[in-house]
Amino acid sequence: MNRRKLQRAVRSKAKLDSGLLDRGYHSGSYHRHFEGYKEYETVNEKGRPVLKRVYAGEWYVLDISGKKRVFLKTVYAALWLLSAVAFAFAATRRIAVNSVWYGALAELAVLAGLVWTAAGLLAYFTNPYKMTVGEWRSASWGVRRGSVFTALAFELTAILTALSALLHREWTGGSFAALGCLALSGFLMVVLDRLEANAPYKNLPNDNEIPPDAVDIG
Repeated sequence: MNRRKLQRAVRSKAKLDSGLLDRGYHSGSYHRHFEGYKEYETVNEKGRPVLKRVYAGEWYVLDISGKKRVFLKTVYAALWLLSAVAFAFAATRRIAVNSVWYGALAELAVLAGLVWTAAGLLAYFTNPYKMTVGEWRSASWGVRRGSVFTALAFELTAILTALSALLHREWTGGSFAALGCLALSGFLMVVLDRLEANAPYKNLPNDNEIPPDAVDIG
């Protein structure tokens, strides 16, 4: 039995050396997902070739104290929640823009932006202290791009609300309340983007053990 295992290991090593496990088939999304990683081939205890990956890029860390990180996360969550609540209030007013197709499309864009921003915040809250470049982008870029998109969607919705009020001569308390909530929501998203844009990130050198035969995924 040991002899058979040894033979399988020798055959597998020969495959590795001959380059039969070609990396060229990897898709672009695979490369983006594993950006900063290196991969190498080894043989498991059953003598079969196994592809392993190890992160080799710089670590990304938020260069503030633990208490300040918790505070910043709390502020981010509060900004998103207040923006969502204000939008919900505006979207449920009995005004003309909330019952026409173009108003529905604008509000759908707002919802998409809020979900996008929430996904970035979820990554921001759950990522480890030392982040890979992919984890940092999913969090920081997700929050920033999502909040900017949402702010623009709020602006569009506010413009359509004002135009609808003009067309329907609907300058009521509901219209003013909706406009005020949309303006507030857009402002909160801009604040969220600016806070993350000025967050003090820094890079730390990688401390992982990298096998000498590992190659970049790219």
